Order: sequence, then C-alpha cells, then structure tokens
Amino acid sequence: MPYFILYLLLFLVCYIFGLTIGWSWRIIRWLVILVVSVSWWIFKTAGIWLLCGIAFCGGYMWSYLRSKWQQIHPNDP
Repeated sequence: MPYFILYLLLFLVCYIFGLTIGWSWRIIRWLVILVVSVSWWIFKTAGIWLLCGIAFCGGYMWSYLRSKWQQIHPNDP
C-alpha cells in the first residue's frame, strides 16, 4: 500500500513538472513570436530610416569607444 502512495506522488510530481514545462514552452514561444512580429512591423514601417539610424548609432558608438580607448592607452595604435 505505501508503494501505491509513492507511485501516485511520483506520478503527480511528474505530471505537474510536465505541465510546467509545457506551459513554459508555450509562453516562451508566444513571447518570441510577439517580439519577432513587432520587430518586423517596425522594420516594415520605418524601413531604410531604421537601418540608417542603426548604422549611425553604431558608428557613433565605435568612434566614442575608440576615442576613449586612445585616451586611456595613448601609445597603442
């Protein structure tokens, strides 16, 4: 009889664990789909201006970091 209770508890724990994994997978999947959909909508809406903005920000950050690096390490090329 105690084995029946142990098996029942094991079954319930595994069942709850499986439900948790399943719901976590569904939530993560929908979050990824939401992020991709919103990103695609922004890209379609902004288009080339968004790409230019990203390129400008990337170049500005690179220039800023390079100047800071040269201030800290003036003898390095």
